[in-house]
Amino acid sequence: MNLTRHLATAIALFAVSQFSTHAQSPFLYRLTFQGTCYQTNGTGNFVATPVTDKILLQDAARAGGISPSSIVLVYHLQSSGLGDTIDVVNASTGSTLANLFGLYFGSDPTLGRSAATNATQTEVRRLDYIYTQQNTTYTSFNTHSMGAAFTVKRFLTDTNGITHATIEAQMSWIVNPSGTNGTKVCTANFSTTTPFQ
Repeated sequence: MNLTRHLATAIALFAVSQFSTHAQSPFLYRLTFQGTCYQTNGTGNFVATPVTDKILLQDAARAGGISPSSIVLVYHLQSSGLGDTIDVVNASTGSTLANLFGLYFGSDPTLGRSAATNATQTEVRRLDYIYTQQNTTYTSFNTHSMGAAFTVKRFLTDTNGITHATIEAQMSWIVNPSGTNGTKVCTANFSTTTPFQ
């Protein structure tokens, strides 16, 4: 399903429903995203294009015909049995409009994969496969892994007993050719900032 149709469907569902939540989500975290995609131009030379959280949101907003201020880029902790995702969500409700990156199988005993965890169980380091499930400027749909991320998750409990998560990663992935655009090879770093509220 393409991003435009997915965003339009999600927006229509939000307009019909009166559901709104302003509570802090223990699974959604705002993030900053900074990277570069490399692609050859018409003369065969590599050209670097920046990719940031703002650029990803502008691209999603343009595809969905909505305002960038109505959406947020988040890290979705435990979004599925496969792992975590980086999603575009509705800025008011936190409902997922599009999944841009799936960070899957970093710890899956059925595949013989495990994460490294410290003795106090407060830090996890893992190698996640990156799945891109939308056709956008910076992702291409594929049923196989399009890259990998070295992901670090830290969980700290404050004096009130509330656990706070911080997640950061170094990512590398490819975007398949589309139309007149050739293959892109991308690399980025991201880190979570605050829980989505």
